[in-house]
Amino acid sequence: MSHEQEPTRRRFNSRIALQFLIVAVAACWLGWQWMIVRDRWALRQWLTANGGVAAVQVPGGEPGDYEHEIVTIPFWRSWIGDDPITCLYTPPLERAEIERLTKAFPESYGMTSATGANKKTPMP
Repeated sequence: MSHEQEPTRRRFNSRIALQFLIVAVAACWLGWQWMIVRDRWALRQWLTANGGVAAVQVPGGEPGDYEHEIVTIPFWRSWIGDDPITCLYTPPLERAEIERLTKAFPESYGMTSATGANKKTPMP
C-alpha cells in the first residue's frame, strides 16, 4: 500500500481569503473617498445656490504667478471628480456652518463673506 498524503487546500483557501480581505478594505476606502467628494460637491452646489462662490484653481501658469501657494488634493480624489478649492466666498454664515466648510475644504487658504448675499436654504 502506498501512503501518499493528499494535498491540503488550506494554503490556497487562505490566499483567497486574504485577497478578499484586501479587496474589501480597498472598496471601503474608495467608498469613503467617494463620500467625501460627494459631500464637497453638495456643499459647493449649496454655496452657489445661496450667492457664494467656491473658487477652483485653474491649472497651468508659473508658481510665482499666484498670490498664494498652489493648493492640491490627493490625485485619487481628482480621478473621482474633485477639484482643489483655493478660496470660498460665502453668504453670512453661522459658526457651525463655517466650521463645516473649513473641514470640508481644508486646502482652501481663505474664506470671505460675500456682501449682499443672503442665505436662503439650510446647509446640506
